Amino acid sequence: MVVICHNCSDRTFEVASSLRDERLKVIELKTKEAGKALALNEGLKHCIGEIVVQMDADNRVPPNFLQRIIGYFSNPKIQAIQARLLTKNANFNLLTKCQQLEYDLFGMPFWEGRMALGLSCTIGGTGVVIRRKILEEVGGWENELIEDFDLYCKLTQRGIRVVYAPDVECYDEKPPYWSSLIIQRARWIKGHFKILRKRMFQPFPLFDIIYMLSPFFYFPWYLCALITALYFPFQKLGVGITFWFPSVYLWLLSLIAMYLFFVYRAISQKEPRDIIYLPVFFLFSFHWLISFLRSFTIRSWAETKTPHGFVTK
Repeated sequence: MVVICHNCSDRTFEVASSLRDERLKVIELKTKEAGKALALNEGLKHCIGEIVVQMDADNRVPPNFLQRIIGYFSNPKIQAIQARLLTKNANFNLLTKCQQLEYDLFGMPFWEGRMALGLSCTIGGTGVVIRRKILEEVGGWENELIEDFDLYCKLTQRGIRVVYAPDVECYDEKPPYWSSLIIQRARWIKGHFKILRKRMFQPFPLFDIIYMLSPFFYFPWYLCALITALYFPFQKLGVGITFWFPSVYLWLLSLIAMYLFFVYRAISQKEPRDIIYLPVFFLFSFHWLISFLRSFTIRSWAETKTPHGFVTK
């Protein structure tokens, strides 16, 4: 295990270095430039195994994690997998619970759907497992705001398919406060813009082009959803809202269909209690509007680093 303590301002390096285990290698990396890719590339230099597992420092995995990975990579055709990302601190507060719902009810079906269509699974930034020779061939990670999606683009252009592994679980910590959540999501959106500008003239499958353009849909989608939500109450108050094509009723039907799918998903995942959070989740989802606007102010990785350490109250 290689631990990269990149520009750490806490006691991570000190604590990790105090562990006496020959399987553990702790490296303190100091750079003027910020960015997750810098730490990942430094770690890659020290990897000696055939398979590289990329994990964030706040992650936890079950005891059978490596055993499950070996089961996949025993197939020589598999070059990369994305583990199922679960929420480690879902019960910290209502905000982390909403993020758990977002991943379970939307994120997982997104990956499962791509696999069902025979497409490559996108990379989630952690819980990623890749053969080392493949990483070296593509030149590792580039220091982008969303280095995971940029790596996915490079793999796709080489014809390398990322496989979604739902039985390989990785528990990820979600931001517990609005300030850190908004800036994290703003970085994701700004990162998409940069990747799009960087690779817009390169050939990609249609579904990947749509995914690359997805930030452009956030603002109009949630703006129309907001207008739809306000339309009927405002009509009762005698305040008219002009709603051009598509009809407010079409938007209403689309929202109902989406949330019926969430209900089905919660029941099929044997988590029917999650249904009671859906009204709150509806309000939570509008943070993408704010994140979209906030993304225009993002300049570098350094200002968007997400704080961690919020597992329990």
